[in-house]
Amino acid sequence: MLALALAWVLFVPAADWLAHHDVGSARGPLLQTARDAARGRLLTLGAVLFAGVALLFTARALVLLRRGQVTDRYTKAIEQLGSDKLDVRIGGVYALERIARDSPRDHPTAMEVLAAFIRVHSHEQWPPPEPGKDAVPLRANPPRRAGRRHGHRTPRFQR
Repeated sequence: MLALALAWVLFVPAADWLAHHDVGSARGPLLQTARDAARGRLLTLGAVLFAGVALLFTARALVLLRRGQVTDRYTKAIEQLGSDKLDVRIGGVYALERIARDSPRDHPTAMEVLAAFIRVHSHEQWPPPEPGKDAVPLRANPPRRAGRRHGHRTPRFQR
C-alpha cells in the first residue's frame, strides 16, 4: 500500500511539478511531453535509489555470510584440536593459523586458543616413551615462539 502511494506521488504531483518547472506555463502537447520526460527521470531516479539500497543490503549480507563462515571454520578447528589423533590436531592448528591470517578480527581469539592448547599439551612428551624406559626430561628453556615465518608477507593488521 505504501509503495502504491509513493508511486502515485512520484508519477502524478511530482511529475507535474517537474514538468511545469521545465516548460513554465505551457499547455497542450508540450506540457504532456514535459510530463513524460519528468516521469522518465523520476523512474530512473527511483531505479537508481532501489539499486543502491539493494547493493547495501547485499554487501551487508556478504559481510554476515563471511563472519558465519569464519565461525564455522573456527568451530571445526576447535573440534579438531580436541581429537585423539595427532594428524587431526595438527590440522586444527593449521586451520586456526589460517583463520588468524585471514581474519584480523578473529586473530587474537585464534592466538589465545593456540596458546592455551600449547600450555595444556606442552607437558606431554612426544613421542611417548616406550614402556620400561625412562622419560627424557623436558627442556628447561622451551622456545619462546613457535611457528612459521613469512618474512615477505606481513598481515594487514600488523602493518
